[in-house]
Amino acid sequence: MGTSFSSVETKIKESDFIGITANYTYESNIIRDFIKYIRDVNPESKILMGGSDATARPYYYLSHGADVVMKGKSEFTVGHVIKALINAKLLNEAPGIYYMDKG
Repeated sequence: MGTSFSSVETKIKESDFIGITANYTYESNIIRDFIKYIRDVNPESKILMGGSDATARPYYYLSHGADVVMKGKSEFTVGHVIKALINAKLLNEAPGIYYMDKG
């Protein structure tokens, strides 16, 4: 049983980085809608995706607004990604990720 997106609106507004786990394909439409909600509430936040479905279908999540999809065990990758984003480094310096080149 879930909760409404608006129940976390304050946290979204306060967050520079938002991590989402997508393990099951059947939940991908809800995650797509949540990403859109996040973009409406805080367009400057960076959305970082992990999980088995995100790893298997990274371009689905990237095409719907995620900034980065981390391959496999994202707990080993997330620190590198956040450091690259904070320090305005190129994401290609972070290992084990998918991202859209917006340059």
